[in-house]
Amino acid sequence: MADKTKTHIKQLVTAIAAPLVVGNAGWSDLIPHWLREQIIFDRLIEAMQSIKENRDPVATDSEALAYLIPVSMLAPLDYDWARIYLYLGKKIIGNRMELPSEFDIDELSSWEQQLLQDLKRWIYNKQAKYKPPTNTKEKDRVYITEDK
Repeated sequence: MADKTKTHIKQLVTAIAAPLVVGNAGWSDLIPHWLREQIIFDRLIEAMQSIKENRDPVATDSEALAYLIPVSMLAPLDYDWARIYLYLGKKIIGNRMELPSEFDIDELSSWEQQLLQDLKRWIYNKQAKYKPPTNTKEKDRVYITEDK
């Protein structure tokens, strides 16, 4: 029981403190502040749901979108990733503002769903392995940047 409690606490702390994983730090300033705040909220929900459902947590849709925003500035996304990007954009940003009709993707194919789930697992695993420097201050939050 103590090990399970320890794991649950770690999941909740990770939800709050884990760095944002982005595909390229050079374009990370394009990630809006409100999305960064939404990510923490979504992480907490995911942590609580994974505890309740007794499953491994994954990164959230908002984190996947934050990862893809800078990636989309490096080179055009292929068909599947473009659809995933537009789907996430509609799902997350569409609640905040009116979006062009090009964002009108309501569901993903099973292949695209699998790609998205793989990305979310990969992001979460990068966060879980991250060990912050002992002198890092909250304002100096580190981005883990790697290409998937």
